Amino acid sequence: MLATILNSLYAIAAIASAAAALVLVGVTRRYADYTRKMVEEMRNARAAQVMPKLVIVLKALPQEADGAVLGHPRIVNVGTGPAMDVTVEPRTEPAWQMWRFTTPAMMPGESRDLFFTVDAMPEGEPMYRLDTITKRAFSLAMTGTYSDALGGTHAAAHTLDIKALAEQWWQTGPPSTVAGDQPLLEVVDRLQRMLDAKSIY
Repeated sequence: MLATILNSLYAIAAIASAAAALVLVGVTRRYADYTRKMVEEMRNARAAQVMPKLVIVLKALPQEADGAVLGHPRIVNVGTGPAMDVTVEPRTEPAWQMWRFTTPAMMPGESRDLFFTVDAMPEGEPMYRLDTITKRAFSLAMTGTYSDALGGTHAAAHTLDIKALAEQWWQTGPPSTVAGDQPLLEVVDRLQRMLDAKSIY
């Protein structure tokens, strides 16, 4: 009788131990998954803080007397971090002009201006009239690579429909600013020039 009771207790204890082990495995697995998720979220948050993003835009210039809309391409880092080891190749589509731009670093908000030329050569005569340019090029496409501050490599893949954008500007007028402009710096520069021109007694 006593032996039967002891055997039953041993069996119950074994079952309880096995159940506890299963519960512990489940809790450990859930904790590991939670920890892995937290690490991934922290990694993503950190990467987002230093994530560069290169795009190509069209910078509008003051209109000519006859109302012609003027502009030129511009590469801008619109991301939150510096773009390192930049090598990009903007080009027109259909193929007409291509530029190659490289730089060791491009800070957030920093821009580089490009120019259409009559003979499609880098040192050629610049041309700005979009009504003439969009007869030869419908869009701007940029390819290439750049790195972030954490060492990750990113593809510079961006396309801009300049024909549609130019048509919009002809209807609504070109914007006064575009990505890459630094209006606050312009204000500071104007104030500094006013102070320099003011007589001090």
